[in-house]
Amino acid sequence: MNHQEMTTFAGRFAAPKFANSFLRSLTSEWRKLNMRSVVTTSVIAIVFYALVVWAFANPNLPFEAGFLTLALPWQFMTIFFTVVGALAVTSEYSSNTMRTTVLSDPKRTRSFLAKITAVALFAIVLNVVLIAVGTTIAYLRLPNFDGLNEGFQPYIMLVALLTFVATLASAIGYMFRSTAGSITFMLAFIFFSSLVRLIPRKFFQQTLVQFTPIDLGNVALGGTKALGRPDQFVSSSGIAIGVFAAYVIVALLVGWALFKKRDV
Repeated sequence: MNHQEMTTFAGRFAAPKFANSFLRSLTSEWRKLNMRSVVTTSVIAIVFYALVVWAFANPNLPFEAGFLTLALPWQFMTIFFTVVGALAVTSEYSSNTMRTTVLSDPKRTRSFLAKITAVALFAIVLNVVLIAVGTTIAYLRLPNFDGLNEGFQPYIMLVALLTFVATLASAIGYMFRSTAGSITFMLAFIFFSSLVRLIPRKFFQQTLVQFTPIDLGNVALGGTKALGRPDQFVSSSGIAIGVFAAYVIVALLVGWALFKKRDV
């Protein structure tokens, strides 16, 4: 091979042509979500959700045959979205492939954003599948089912809420770098933070409790009628989902800062 042929051959693999981009990083992160643990968790989530909706979609139960039928299991579904979000990050630390990720894309900010975006997109797709399955079951079980009795906004809130849970779990994963630690922290934050209402002080029982994930989720999906406190600070679906988004943003900033600083 002469010099000209060598130059042509090497030029095919020159840096500008094969440079990393956000789209390449995002594609890579999306493919990584095709791991057995994430797929298995997603399948179990769909089956579990279908069974719960089947149980709730009973004409003999005093539930409104509408969006509420699909939204009732949301607290249980946060468990699966937490596992998916955490595994997307912590599985790379446990299998020691995070180092490969960093070496393949030296810009850690781009790698971090690609990971979070992939998790968010995966969560949105999983949400759509769950809603489709739940709606189908509800129509089969309830002759008078009206899925749009409250319009499209509750569905948007449901998708946003569970997507935020998944991305929050990923951010926590960057902090703890442990699957067990990340999932435990997330579930404690979601399900046990509401226990502050047991503290016999008005601030904890009436004010602080409004900012706990369970209360925020209930208001986001049902408005003030969910809690029956029309004078509360978190008084609308928009405020509730905004507060939850603030939690996610803070966690993402902390996770990003630690990911940039730490050795992998």
